[in-house]
Amino acid sequence: MNQYSLDIDSIPWHRIITTYGTAKEFPQYFKILWDMDNSTQVKNALSEKSVVYLIAFENISKVGEQYILEDVAGDVIELRNKQQNRDILSTLHYLPDNSYLKQQSLVCEFMYDNENSRIFAIPHTIVTDKTILKLLY
Repeated sequence: MNQYSLDIDSIPWHRIITTYGTAKEFPQYFKILWDMDNSTQVKNALSEKSVVYLIAFENISKVGEQYILEDVAGDVIELRNKQQNRDILSTLHYLPDNSYLKQQSLVCEFMYDNENSRIFAIPHTIVTDKTILKLLY
């Protein structure tokens, strides 16, 4: 090793802050990437990170041009389209009736908007007592 190289173990990864917490697990991610044989594995390892969650909601409503989800605790989060997919939010306007938008559950993907420093949700599926209504294909 020359004087300008660092050994991966000499970097204080636990002190480096990222969007997802500290970077303490980065060395194991690098090892996985170095050991990969094909580009598909690398692409999957480097894909965008998100959390998919089933959330009970009180109401989904449109405020101006934005759709807002209010959960049962009264907290709100903006619903958005996934950038590379079709307009998911417009499907909310064409639901059979408004009961799908009140006191149901929603499978959604939580993402972080770095530019605006905000968390938002991408709706996938509305779940009722009798129906599973898939919004995202």
